[in-house]
Amino acid sequence: MFHLFKEKYILDDHYEQHRMAAEKEPLLNIGAMLLEYNQYRDSLTLKSRLQVKQLEPLLNNAWQVFDKASCIELLDELLELPNQQKYRDYINAILLQRQNVNQLAYEVLVAPAHLYTYLEKNCQTLFEQSGKAFDRIEFDGIGNVSAWDIERAGLVARYAFNIGWLTEEETFYHLEKSFQLAKANYQNWADYYVAYMKARTLFYEERETDYIDYVLTLKKLYKSTDFFCLKYPLNN
Repeated sequence: MFHLFKEKYILDDHYEQHRMAAEKEPLLNIGAMLLEYNQYRDSLTLKSRLQVKQLEPLLNNAWQVFDKASCIELLDELLELPNQQKYRDYINAILLQRQNVNQLAYEVLVAPAHLYTYLEKNCQTLFEQSGKAFDRIEFDGIGNVSAWDIERAGLVARYAFNIGWLTEEETFYHLEKSFQLAKANYQNWADYYVAYMKARTLFYEERETDYIDYVLTLKKLYKSTDFFCLKYPLNN
């Protein structure tokens, strides 16, 4: 989307000025992947570097939310994890290698599993350094795609705060709820983020290579110990 800051993340003046209290920092894992994908260097603070005039059209056009009421309605809907519930049979059909259901998703996720191959190339060593074993068996075993709804809720809540639709208290209420759902559904952040990318392929991708930028974004997160997915494990 935006990709305004391609350089390596640094703990700059923006971070120092807007950093959160330590007890709230772990909740900023929620939405971090999407924030980093949209605009590198923006996930470690609740305050965005983007201006309201940049954020509001994104929420209007991509999410069909236009004010506080419609924003909260969407957040409540996402945190019911509708895609995991409504499309369970579809998800299972792809992951059980029924290529006739969605040929693109089958190629990216199952055989020859392009997403896994690219994750292995870019992230396997980084995952292992953080204590997460990662191989094709682990990848294939991720069938819960709740992260798709949880991560998107994090982005919406955080951008809604910057627009002024949500207070800081309301934003952290939704991030805390999202965080607890992540803990209930995943053992670690790597599984959570891989699940998000698998779900994006299942529900959204239109080209076989759409996952590439997301893998590279995940690589950036795992290369720096400053990122909260490394500082604060999902489940101890």
